[in-house]
Amino acid sequence: MAARDAYRRRFNELRWDNGYQVLAATEGREFRAVANVQMGHPSYQEVAYVSGIVTLPEHRNRGIGSVLLWHIAEVAGQFGYDTVGLAPANERNKLLYQRLGFSPISAKSAVWSVNAAALRDFLTK
Repeated sequence: MAARDAYRRRFNELRWDNGYQVLAATEGREFRAVANVQMGHPSYQEVAYVSGIVTLPEHRNRGIGSVLLWHIAEVAGQFGYDTVGLAPANERNKLLYQRLGFSPISAKSAVWSVNAAALRDFLTK
């Protein structure tokens, strides 16, 4: 929990451009993790779509990705989006996102979603 709070304080919004938000967890000038979010994805207009979250290998399993997801949910709400969506890359990611409350949009969809406020609340605990 302390590590998560520390990264929450070090969180940076890098840029906003054409509907894309790049979020980064840093320590000093060094990146620990980065996420890319598209507000109003062409296929999912009502969703803040996470197109990628990457944490450097030596900083994984410290809650940094969860901090980025918390900020994604926060930014989504600020821009009027109630839903965060993403496409899990593998089974390990699916288990993580399922634990965080994500579920498939439909039986045939590779995209999973969660209510942004519920995600933020879950990650605040």
